[in-house]
Amino acid sequence: MTADGCLRDLIWTWDARLAPVMSDAHVQAVARRASSLAASHDGRNSTHLEELFTYLHAVAYHDFSRDEIDTTDAPTVDAVRRAVAAFGTAARTFDATPANAATLREALYAAGAPGLRHHQLPLIRKVLATLDADHTATRLDPAWANAALAALSVNYLGVYPGNRDAAFHAAAAADPRTAPPSRHSPATGTSRGPPTPGSPATR
Repeated sequence: MTADGCLRDLIWTWDARLAPVMSDAHVQAVARRASSLAASHDGRNSTHLEELFTYLHAVAYHDFSRDEIDTTDAPTVDAVRRAVAAFGTAARTFDATPANAATLREALYAAGAPGLRHHQLPLIRKVLATLDADHTATRLDPAWANAALAALSVNYLGVYPGNRDAAFHAAAAADPRTAPPSRHSPATGTSRGPPTPGSPATR
């Protein structure tokens, strides 16, 4: 089962049968599996990390709009945080391969969920750097551009006033390599923010 094959057909269109599949226990189990596989990642997706992070991305996407699931509890958020961190710092994650770009894209979209964004600033910077002039193997590659778009999405969700993401604002303000995230006063609106980009409708 691949991220662009059967998995896409199964998880992106909401069905009531997805509720138990996207329970806290299942999300934590998938996140722990991703964490355990990250160190052996070879840059070619032989461990199917892309599929694991695609699932976590889909959970974040559905969690925005579906009351049937809620994966914002601390243990679940922490499990996903650890999975993204383990992959983001693995030795082969930034090898210039299409699989790495796709997996980083999915991991970052998963990390756009509440409680996760403020941990992603180092990974965001590293992904965006793949498009600079020094990275000749990735800077013109559409796959790496999609990974960078996911990184920018996490930034957007962090600064979006309706999210009132104080932790992201504080992390950005405390980092000398970033500008203050927003000068706007908090706006009224949803506390969850807009849905995670990168769903089938925007791919």
